[in-house]
Amino acid sequence: MNVIIHLGPLRAIRKDKTCSNRMGSTQNPQLLKFLNRLEHINTLDKSYIGVAMSSHKDLASTEIKEFNSVAEFIKDIDEDIAELRRRMGDLLKKLEELRIKAEQEKKIKELLGKLGVKSEVVTNTVSLRGLTLIFNPTAEQEQTALEVAVENLNNKLTTLQTLRRELEVVGGVELITKIRVIYVDGVPRAAMFRF
Repeated sequence: MNVIIHLGPLRAIRKDKTCSNRMGSTQNPQLLKFLNRLEHINTLDKSYIGVAMSSHKDLASTEIKEFNSVAEFIKDIDEDIAELRRRMGDLLKKLEELRIKAEQEKKIKELLGKLGVKSEVVTNTVSLRGLTLIFNPTAEQEQTALEVAVENLNNKLTTLQTLRRELEVVGGVELITKIRVIYVDGVPRAAMFRF
């Protein structure tokens, strides 16, 4: 059973109070009591720390997953790699569109400068403890923000690919074991093998 702990709204609680995951559903009374409390919070505020059992891959989260074999663990990493590649492709398309738009804005500013129109520098950004708020962003500002996201996604993808190659060595030995893996932001950080 995969228990996924994630930051964000609960998505997997059904109205009949069962929780779905890849292996089916559960009626665990303690979990249901906890989820009922969270469901009440969920109706009030969509941005809380929640626990859900789900096949949803929220890659920006903290997760604890259990696997029956190293091969199953590697398969899960392969699925994460495929999802990251898909996301990367989508972001790169958006980034290319923004690059074209930013280049057009730059040419317009240069043209206006040649015509004698002075461009005013307007501050439209506010920094809040690591979060930058951009009001009415230019294409260049959007491009810069998206480049940071693409770089972070690429780093995560590279880490997972490297980890997957290294796990193949362990996967070559057939171990009958339960593996509990702690993921932080979509990347396995600790794997505990229980015999």
